[in-house]
This record gives sequence, structure tokens and C-alpha cells, in this order.
Amino acid sequence: MGNRRPNGYWKVWSNLRRELEKAIKENRGEFPTHRWLVKNGYSYINNAIQLYYGGYLLVRKKCGYCDSLRKSSDYWKIWENTKKELRKAIKENRGEFPTHAWLQKNGYSSIGHSIIEYHDGTKSVRERLGYEIKRLPNGYWRNFDNVKKELKLIIKKLGNFFTQKDLRRIERNDLMRGMATHHGGLTSVKEKLGLELKFKQRGYWKNWCNIEKELNDVISLIGYFPNHSDLIRIKKSSLSNAITFFGGIIAVREKLGYSNPRNSQLESFLESYVNGGKDE
Repeated sequence: MGNRRPNGYWKVWSNLRRELEKAIKENRGEFPTHRWLVKNGYSYINNAIQLYYGGYLLVRKKCGYCDSLRKSSDYWKIWENTKKELRKAIKENRGEFPTHAWLQKNGYSSIGHSIIEYHDGTKSVRERLGYEIKRLPNGYWRNFDNVKKELKLIIKKLGNFFTQKDLRRIERNDLMRGMATHHGGLTSVKEKLGLELKFKQRGYWKNWCNIEKELNDVISLIGYFPNHSDLIRIKKSSLSNAITFFGGIIAVREKLGYSNPRNSQLESFLESYVNGGKDE
């Protein structure tokens, strides 16, 4: 039978717990890491943890291993202790210095907290462990082209709706400081670049002129009048929702002078479904 299990097997907690106990026993009583599970032929356990039980850290706690991760604040204030724990995380991360997001996901959130709270932040700790720090030339952030270049990478990773919290999570405080110091901050930069902000002013979507403007921008981008699926795909769900207040996608399309596509009957049915089956 190998690693194959009946359908629904991994959705039963007792089954996962039993399989984990085998792995723990083989790992000399230690709760196994992601890497250990994959390396030792237990990747199917790893997959089940992610799919059905909320991730590694939650399962570890549910199995009663949370205490081994908890250290007193005094423990983390000592650099040698933090360094020792961080070395373990680096080894598990294949020699790469881990991001805060990686530490959180893999059960090492205490290390991330220690780095910030007691040891002067990621940059300082990277330097102490001999990891090269990317040096930017003087005046780098004053040049708006450099900001745009860095933001293109962020947008590719996070989409247009990223926030300052997202930038902190991926450790781009340098970019945040650069925008705040030289270009008026994140909101101002987004407006200069024509990026859609996460929050619109109150009543924005009730104004027909704003709907028309947003739709024309989308049409210029994709080359045709969008349907609801198009708007969701390009992360314009707010616009999609707002359109329903103006009679729906078909009514708005006609109002702007666009003819209905061949599948208008199908789209009308889908729109009726989205609106809860009520006639407009």
C-alpha cells in the first residue's frame, strides 16, 4: 500500500496524529521539521498538515510541543541563545537567512521577535552572522525611477493593494522609509503611479463618474469591455461590486454605448445568480 491512504484518511485528526507519532519516534522524540519530514519520506504528512490542519505551528501546538518553543524573555535577550536558535532555522532553510514571514510560518516566531526586540533588527543580526547586506548608493531613494523599479517587484509579488503592513511583513522598511522621506509616503506614491488604493473615500463608488472612469481605465488595459470575471481577475472586485448598484454589468455596458456580446443571456443569468436571484 505504501504511502497511499483511503479517501478522507488525512481529514481525520487521529490518523494524522498516529502517523506523526511514528515520525516523532523515528526522530528520537523530537517534533520533526518540514525539512525532516520531506527528507525522511514523510512529505505526505507535511501535505496533510498544510491542507487540513492550519499549518505546521498549529499542529505542533495541538500535539503538545508548544512548550519547547517557549523561552523566557531573558533567554532571548542573550545573543548567544538567539544565535543558536537562529542557526537551527537557517539550517532548516537550506542555509538562507530566513525572513520574518518564514520564521512565523515554520514555528520560529520567537526568534523573529527576539531579533527585533533585543538585537537591533534584521540588518544588524545579518551582519553579525556574516550575511552580506545589500548596499544602496547615496541618494538612491531620492530618484523616483528607483522607487518605481522596486515597486514593480512588490506589485508582481503582492498585487496593487499592498499596504505598509505588507511591506513590513516582507521586510521592506527601507522602501517605506525612502517613500516617506522623499516622495510623500506610500499613498502619495501610489497616486503618482496611478495604482488603485485599497481604500476609496466614502461614497466614491456611488458616483457614476468614478465608475465610468474606472471602467475606461480597465478597457484601456485589457482592450474590451470587461465582465465580472475579468474584473475579479485583475483585482477590481470593488468596481465589480459597485456596478451592481447601477443596474448590473449589462445595463452599464449599454449606458456606455457598448453592444452586448453573444452570450448576454448567459451573463444575465450569472448576474442574476450573483445578485441572489432577484430581478433588478
